[in-house]
Amino acid sequence: MQIVNRCRRFIVWSLVFLILGIGLGVYSGNGSLYLADLTVSKWLQSYGSDLFVLFNQSVSIFEYAVVFVSVALSVWLYFQNKKREAVFVLISGLSWFVSRILKSLFAVTSPTGDEVAQISSLPSLANIVYGVGGGLKIFDTQFSYPSGHVFNYVSIWGMVYYLKNKIFKNTLLARVVGIFCIFLIAVVGFSRIYLGAHWFTDVLGGYLLGGSWLLALIYFYHLR
Repeated sequence: MQIVNRCRRFIVWSLVFLILGIGLGVYSGNGSLYLADLTVSKWLQSYGSDLFVLFNQSVSIFEYAVVFVSVALSVWLYFQNKKREAVFVLISGLSWFVSRILKSLFAVTSPTGDEVAQISSLPSLANIVYGVGGGLKIFDTQFSYPSGHVFNYVSIWGMVYYLKNKIFKNTLLARVVGIFCIFLIAVVGFSRIYLGAHWFTDVLGGYLLGGSWLLALIYFYHLR
């Protein structure tokens, strides 16, 4: 009964986050929050140093690990006879493609260099795939809502955090990995705004829709 009630809470909150995320995307898409977004970006970018820039760029690097970590970890879990965990870790890694589809649906334009300082010198995974994929629309980097980094971090690192005690036998290692996952999820939103890659609403939408996706996965993980 306790597990059933927990599952219900997961799916209810997933739907709540989904509705809020869709509403925010529609509202921000018509430009109603542009001035607020611009103010937040300008304010955040008024602070920092070279070391601070490097820190925020380093946080974003873990986007490259999202797909690869989910695949490698799921394979390892499969051979550890943790097949259910392997499946859901792998599915959580598909968040990268889910976020690209959502971006193309909402079609909210990314910040430009004329609006904010675009500090990041690293090409995103979407830039690379967009070039390789011959300009396929869902990989178009001009769209920014929701933030793919935030969505993906919430999904994969959130799932690893949730399953950490099942993935790792060593309690200390599980705690360290858990802290690392929470840290990445917490700071990635700030870093995307600071680097000029996203608006505040993009980041908030990433947390809402990424949270919805994660909670839905956790719901189905417990559903047997």
